[in-house]
Amino acid sequence: MSIIVDHLTYIYAKDTAYETRAVDDVSFVINDGEYLGILGATGSGKSTLIQTLNALLIPDSGTVYFDGKDIFDKDYDKKELRGNVGLVFQYPEHQLFETDVFTDVCYGPKNLGLSQKDAELRAYEALKLVGFKDEDFYQSPFDLSGGEKRKAAIAGVLAMKPRVLILDEPTAGLDPKGRWEILELIKKIREETGITILLVSHSMDDVAENAERLIVMYKSHLVFDDSPVNVFSHYEKMKEIGLDVPQVMQVLLELKRRGFPVETDRITLNDVKSEILRLLKR
Repeated sequence: MSIIVDHLTYIYAKDTAYETRAVDDVSFVINDGEYLGILGATGSGKSTLIQTLNALLIPDSGTVYFDGKDIFDKDYDKKELRGNVGLVFQYPEHQLFETDVFTDVCYGPKNLGLSQKDAELRAYEALKLVGFKDEDFYQSPFDLSGGEKRKAAIAGVLAMKPRVLILDEPTAGLDPKGRWEILELIKKIREETGITILLVSHSMDDVAENAERLIVMYKSHLVFDDSPVNVFSHYEKMKEIGLDVPQVMQVLLELKRRGFPVETDRITLNDVKSEILRLLKR
């Protein structure tokens, strides 16, 4: 098993009038090669949670184990950890800072101690994996479109060859085409590398179509840890905590409400399409 989160608690502004528990006694396991979705409304604690997974934030209690070792032990190599557990922030501008894309992607491997040649080889490989053309390598990252900036930020993390890739709202603010491209890219990366994926999202449709398992946060607590089908079967509870179910599932629920004999435990577009076709053939 890759990561164990063990009774983790993180408190902002501890012992002040503004004290807030962002993550409260949360425990779960992330298995090697898994595609895990993390859901939660704004303020649920999901962004704080993922920043503890590579020790960007230090919890007040509990811990995280990576391959059986406590990542918060004083002797644990944090640089090695961040090479293994890569985090792509929601806003790519927080990760892009060099004069051109290629130099930017080289930064991570060089920071791990690789030679200039090895860093460049990794950068080239990562940029090709995310779909960059050779002629675009030396553009300023700040001249790129929103979708291309995200691809560059993902390449910068992939160049370190992590075993776990955490993506915080990677499709936020993108148009439908850009959103689809990023999700297809993540799928491709997983298929070609076998890497563990953690996708943090507000989009029920994104995780329903892609994740194998969902973790749902609400007011600093973990409220669901189950398959997407089982999580979305609690649609009343999901609405209660400020979330919803995939749009395609909403169609089935409305048909059911109107008296049509449909199965409502369908959450992907293809599955819902098949269910509606089955209904029409009756």
